[in-house]
Order: sequence, then C-alpha cells, then structure tokens
Amino acid sequence: MWRLTKAIPAGAGLGGGSSDAAAALLALAALLGAPRDAASLEDLARGLGSDVPFFLRAGAALGRGRGERLDPLPAAPGLGFVLWLAPFACLTPRVYAEAARGRAPAPPGGLARVCRALAAGDVEGLRQAHFNALGIPALRAYPELADLARAGERRLGRPLALSGSGSTLYDVVGPGEAPAVLEALAGLPGERVVVHA
Repeated sequence: MWRLTKAIPAGAGLGGGSSDAAAALLALAALLGAPRDAASLEDLARGLGSDVPFFLRAGAALGRGRGERLDPLPAAPGLGFVLWLAPFACLTPRVYAEAARGRAPAPPGGLARVCRALAAGDVEGLRQAHFNALGIPALRAYPELADLARAGERRLGRPLALSGSGSTLYDVVGPGEAPAVLEALAGLPGERVVVHA
C-alpha cells in the first residue's frame, strides 16, 4: 500500500500540490512498470500542471514558457533560505484573479541577473534581482499577508520575497546568516524554517 504524507502545507506557494503530483507520477510509473525515461515523464507532467516537471528533477532549474520548459542551473553551495510560513493559506485562484486586474511587468534583464547571482552564490545580488509577478496581486488579495511582509521588512531592514502565489515569505541567506534572520523575525506569527541549498 502506498501512503502520501504531506510535509508541505497547502496554500503556501511552495509547490506542495505539484510536488505531490510528480511523486504520484513516479510512483505510478514504478507500480505499473511503465517507461520512466525523463522525456516521457515530463510530457505527462506538463499535462498535470506547469511546474510539475520541475519536481521530477533535482537541483536548480530555469523555467520558461509557463514554467514547464526547464534548463538546469548550476548549484549554488552556501546559499540558504529562511522560509516564513504565514499562519494562513493563500488560495491560488484568488491571487490569479487579482493578477488579472493588473500586475507589474518584470524588470528588463532581471532573469539574467538572477542567473548570474545564483551562479556566483551572490546573496545580495539574488535579493536585489528577485521578482515575482504574483507578489503585488497576492498582497492586494490578502492584506494580512501585506501586514506580515511590512513587519518582516521593518525587522530585517530589507523586503522579503514571496514564494509562488503565497503565503510563504522568504529571505535568501548566506553562510551563518540564518540565525540573525530567525532572531529578527522571532515573535511574529507563523513558522520559520531554514532550508539549505
């Protein structure tokens, strides 16, 4: 018997549903003895969701199109992330409905800046180059998320980034920086988790 234990909260913008779909696809392929070559599985994964193919791979990748066309990126040792899981979920359809009313365009050259900073392990470069088209719509759709983001920025002296359609906020950290970020965010609602690249 197969059992799925969810460790990624729903509505957190961390790809929990997409990673579940990828895991289920791999499990079914193994159970049915179906071909498991990467191209066949990724074709099936694209039909399940735009970011499902990402979760069939390991490591960093650059997503193009709707996110389903992937190019591997080099690992960035030493980088980590402090995830701040808000004490509520963001519903993706609600955020996308808000995005349909308008969202900021991506800055020119932003993707190239992110790739360069990632390859160099440049924490500050990643913080400055980060862009999420769903960020402003999510903050409009969920004023309580905007309140958390402002509180975190006041504590850290820099804005936090939004993961996916929310509700997780995060900060990129270099070696030894996570404890100071955790201390700065202490006492605010939600849960903090440190993830190392």
